Amino acid sequence: AEYYDPDGEKNTLVEILGALGITVHTPALNCCGISKITQGDSRGAKGDTAENVDKLLKPVRKGAKVVFSAPSCMLSAKREWGRIHDTQATHEVAGACIDAHELLLEVFSHPEMRKQLKPSGKRVAWHLPCHSKVLNIGEAAKRLIDLLDNETTVNLDAGCCGLSGTFGLKTDNFDMSMKIGQPLFTKINLARPDVVTSSCGICQSQIRQGVKTSEDGKDGTQVVHPLRLLYDALK
Repeated sequence: AEYYDPDGEKNTLVEILGALGITVHTPALNCCGISKITQGDSRGAKGDTAENVDKLLKPVRKGAKVVFSAPSCMLSAKREWGRIHDTQATHEVAGACIDAHELLLEVFSHPEMRKQLKPSGKRVAWHLPCHSKVLNIGEAAKRLIDLLDNETTVNLDAGCCGLSGTFGLKTDNFDMSMKIGQPLFTKINLARPDVVTSSCGICQSQIRQGVKTSEDGKDGTQVVHPLRLLYDALK
C-alpha cells in the first residue's frame, strides 16, 4: 500500500476510515519484509521487522490495531515477523494486526451505515489473491464488495494470477508466470466486467498484463483494489 499504489490503496483507506470517524495514524514504516524473505535475505527482513515493531508497539499497547489493506503484508506481519524476530513485542504487534476488509465489513454490518453506500451500477469481477486464501480473509473482501449493490459481481474463482510475488518479475520466469495466469485472464475476458478487483497490488499488475485493461477504465477493463470501489460508493 505504501510503495505500490498509495493513492489507490493506502490513501483511499485512510480517507475511508477518517470519514467514518476512526482515528488513523500512519507512522513511517519499513517494508513488511515479504520480498526480502522470499529472496533469502532473512537478516535484512529481521532488521526491518525490529524497527517496525519498535514503532508500533507503543500504540498497540494503548489499544490500537494495525490495519492492513494488502494480504501479502499482513501475512508477513502475522506469520513471518515472529519467526525471524522472536520477541514478546513482535508477537504483541502481530496479534494486533487486522485486515481492512474485515474491519470495514464489521462497520457496514449495521443497516444505518449501509445507507451511506450508493449503488455502483457496475459489472465487477472479483479475484481472490493466494495470500488472502492462506490467511482465510478472502470472504470478507467478497462480502464487502457485495454490499455495494453492483449490477453483477462475478467470482472469478480461477486460481493464482501466476506472478507469485517476485517469481514472475524475473525475466526467466515471465513466460511461465503468464501461462499460470492464463485461466484467470481467460475467465476475465469471458466475463467482460467493467472493473476487476483484487486486494493484492501485485495481482492487479499481473492482471493488467494478461488482459486488456487501463488505469481509468476508458480503454479496456479497469483493475482496482476493493477499497477503491468502497470509496467511490461513499462519495
